[in-house]
Parts: sequence; C-alpha cells; structure tokens
Amino acid sequence: MRPVRRVLCVFFFLFVGLGSSIALYAQEPADDLPAAAKEAVGKGLSAAGQKEWKLAIRYFEEARKAAPHSPIALYNLALAEAQVPGRELRALACSEAYLLAAPQTEKTAAVRSQIANLELKTEANTGLIIDMLKSLTNKYAAGSYEQHSAQQSVAVLQAHAGDVNAAMAGAQQLASDSTYVSFISNIAGALAEEGHFEEAKRLAGQITEAASRSSAYYNVLREHAKQGMVD
Repeated sequence: MRPVRRVLCVFFFLFVGLGSSIALYAQEPADDLPAAAKEAVGKGLSAAGQKEWKLAIRYFEEARKAAPHSPIALYNLALAEAQVPGRELRALACSEAYLLAAPQTEKTAAVRSQIANLELKTEANTGLIIDMLKSLTNKYAAGSYEQHSAQQSVAVLQAHAGDVNAAMAGAQQLASDSTYVSFISNIAGALAEEGHFEEAKRLAGQITEAASRSSAYYNVLREHAKQGMVD
C-alpha cells in the first residue's frame, strides 16, 4: 500500500488518560532552538498538557515553520497530530520528516516499533475513503464526467492500496468511453508506481488513441526505470 509503504509511522504515545505529565513523553524545547520556535514549542506543550490537541498542533506548526529542520518541532507535531482522529496520515508524514532529521536517537527504535499499528490504522482509513468515493459515484449523473472522475479516483486508490483486481476492473469500466483515456493512463501509472508493471502495461495497451497510448507506456517505463528495474 503506497501510503503505508512510503511513509514511516510516528510512535503513538499512550499518555492520554494516564494522568502523566506530557513532559514525560513529548520532547522539551532545546536551548539551541530559535527563540520563536522555542516559545511556540512551549505553548504547544502547555496546550497538549490540557489535551487541546488542535491548539497544540497550531503551536507546533508555528515552531516547525520557525525551525523547519528541527527534530523537536517535528516530533511534537507528529505526537499531537496522532491524537486527532482522521489525521493519521499527517502524523505519519511528520514522523517521516522527524526520522529523516534525526535518524539515530533514543526514540528511533520506539518510533519504528509502532509502524505496524499505525499502518493498520492508515489502511483502514484508506478503505473508508474508497468506500466514500464509491458511494459518491452513484450520486453523479450516469456517464457524466464527474462520475467517471470519481471512478478513476477509486481505481487509483485501489491500485495504491494493493487491490490490483479492483483497480483493473475500475479501469475496464472507463475503457468503454474513449473520451476518458487519460483516466486509464492515470490508473496504469498508479499500478506502475506500486510495481504492478504487467497490469500497467496491459492497461496502457488498451488505450486506442495513439498519442495517449504512447504517453501511458512512457510513464510506465519511466516508473520502471525509477525503481531500478530496467533490463
């Protein structure tokens, strides 16, 4: 699954409801932080201590902007984002940035040990998004651009989620109308990004318009090369 495989997970600290001070879990501002960042982190920690997560996120985001490469700002931002339902992907992105900024710290092993748990949560969220988009397709006029666009979005997400058969089936629904060849190309590209090159090439070959077919093949081959799989 694309968002699970390419984004590392944040260590999901279980301090909610434990009655412990956030200082035991969050990372305190360091002396070498710029003054603005240090102040923002301090305010964020205070808000988090009151379980005011969205306010904490705002302050930690201010700290991140004041010190873009600061592991402390990124760490606390990831921590707060993880407490808000539906923001797991944001927490994952912040965590990846944290691990890039501080690949070897005393927290690294703990962060990585929680990857599987948040991967499951992220996968569940992706499934909910797919189901939501599926329901939306039925609300658009049959054969309309909006309906086909929603069908494309579902198929692309399914490709990234590893549901190759469903993605291929979605592409076949769109293949009957040559007006939407670009949608087929996008689905083929998503499959290629996930390493499903045979299926991607099969879809590209079904595009009847020559220029679009060539473009789709090119995108598949480019992804093939990007992943170091050129013969």
